[in-house]
Amino acid sequence: MLSIGVALATVVTPGQANAGVLSYTWAWPVESPHLVIRDFEAPTSHYGRGHRGIDIAVANGDVVTAPAAGRVLFAGNVAGRGVLTIEHDNNVVSTLEPVMSLISPGELVTAGQAVAIVDEPEMVWDSSHLCSCLHLGARYRGEYVSPLTLLEQAHRVVLKPWGDGPPVTPEGALARTTP
Repeated sequence: MLSIGVALATVVTPGQANAGVLSYTWAWPVESPHLVIRDFEAPTSHYGRGHRGIDIAVANGDVVTAPAAGRVLFAGNVAGRGVLTIEHDNNVVSTLEPVMSLISPGELVTAGQAVAIVDEPEMVWDSSHLCSCLHLGARYRGEYVSPLTLLEQAHRVVLKPWGDGPPVTPEGALARTTP
C-alpha cells in the first residue's frame, strides 16, 4: 500500500505540466479572472486550419506579463498586430498578441515580469478575432500545444499519515508543532 502512495506522489508532483513538456508551470500572463473565450484547436496539418493558442478576455491597455522566464525572440508587428515571442527552457516558445511590447529582442525576462500592454490590432483577420482578448500560443519543439497544459497547476497529492498523525486543535485544524 505504501508503494502505491509513493508512486502516485511521484507522478503528480507540484509544478509539472501535462505530458512532461515542462518541469514547471506557466503563470497566467494577465490578472484574474482568467476567462478563456476561445480554446486551442490543433491544426489539421502544418499549414492547416486550427486555433494555435487560447484567447483570454482582457481590456485594451491591460498589462501582460511573461508566463515563464526566458529570452525575447521577437517583438514587432505582424499583419497589423503587435506580437511578442519568448523562448523558454525545454524548447518551449510562447507567443502573445495583440500587444505593444515593453521589451526588445534578446532581452532576458523573468516569470511575471511586465513585458507588454494589450493593444487592439489595426486590422482584424476574421470574425473569430472580434474580441477584446489576448492570444497566448505555445510551441514545444516547433509543434503547437495547448497553453492550458502549461497554465494548469498540478494538483498536490496529500497522503494520509500512518498512525495517529499530527496534532489537531479542537476546531479540527492542524496544530502548529515545533521540532
